[in-house]
Amino acid sequence: MPRARRPKDKEIVFETLYKGEDKYNFKQLSHIFIFAACLGHWRKKRIPFTNSLEPIDWGVFEEREKEVMRMIALNETNNPGILIENEEKLTEILRICEEFANGGLQIINDEIIQKEKQGGDRISLLTDLIIQPSNIGKSSEDIITQMLGE
Repeated sequence: MPRARRPKDKEIVFETLYKGEDKYNFKQLSHIFIFAACLGHWRKKRIPFTNSLEPIDWGVFEEREKEVMRMIALNETNNPGILIENEEKLTEILRICEEFANGGLQIINDEIIQKEKQGGDRISLLTDLIIQPSNIGKSSEDIITQMLGE
């Protein structure tokens, strides 16, 4: 079964956001991956990479996370054939999402982690990252739809 690669040069982002003392940390690496992939897709920041950390098994992702990855890939390719369930298509879906996750991790590093080191509050920085002025008053479903480009 394919696995989602994590970019090696973003290891500090995963380490900073995963578990630990901060109550705002993610509880699973797969959640960081999905958040970063959505953010990268929303901001149109797709960065290919070769060197990776220990990958995330496909089976670890929740069904709704898998659906999000399928929708990102569908939106990116405009090809409904990408949704055919076979290993080749799944590998393509993962590659697209890995590259968007890499872009999203770069955004998280630049807009949260680096500013946090300068004294910024994580929850405020995260809120600012997600809730753009143009999104005020919109439902979470509308914001997600906007992020997925639908």
